[in-house]
Amino acid sequence: RSRARGEPLSLVKERVARTRVSVVVPAHDRPAMLAEAIGSVLQQTKPASEIITVLSDASPECTALAHDLARHNGLKVVAIAEANVAAARNAGIKAATGDWIAFLDDDDIWMREKMERQLQVALLLDVGVVSCDFVLFKEDGDIAGSGLSAKPAQLSLAEALMIANYVSGGSAAIVRADILGRVD
Repeated sequence: RSRARGEPLSLVKERVARTRVSVVVPAHDRPAMLAEAIGSVLQQTKPASEIITVLSDASPECTALAHDLARHNGLKVVAIAEANVAAARNAGIKAATGDWIAFLDDDDIWMREKMERQLQVALLLDVGVVSCDFVLFKEDGDIAGSGLSAKPAQLSLAEALMIANYVSGGSAAIVRADILGRVD
C-alpha cells in the first residue's frame, strides 16, 4: 500500500485513478448552495466514485433538489430524521462504499484538483488522513479571508490542537474508509 522507494509518480497517478472515493454531503435547507457544492464535486479532476447526499431533516426544496440531482448525476440520497451535521456525516459513512471518504458541507465548494492532490499525497506518504487549507469567499467571489492560522512553531500539533483548530474544517479532509470503520 505504501509508495515503494523510487516509485515513479506516474504509478502513483495510476493508483489515484484506481482509488474509489465516496463524497459525503450533509444537507438541511440550502438548496442553491447544495447545487453549487455538488457541482464542484462533479468537476473534480479525480472523479468521485459516488456522491452521497445526506438529507438531515431537510426542507422540501432541498429534498426535491437532492432527488433531482440524483436522477441526473447518479448520486445516492440518504434521509435521516436528525437535524445535525454529525449524524448526517455518520449516515454517509455507513452508506459509503469507497476506499476513501471525503466530506463536503453543502455551503462549501472545492477547487477542481482537491481530491486528486490529496490522494496523491496520501498514497505517496502512506497516510490515512489528509486535510488541506481553505479560503473564505463572499457570494460575489471576492476573497473575504484566509483559512487556517499558522500553528505556533514551539508547539507540537497535539499541543496546538488543545488550543485551536490548526487542521481545517469539515470540507477539507479525506479519510481512508477502513480507519472510519474502526471508529464507532
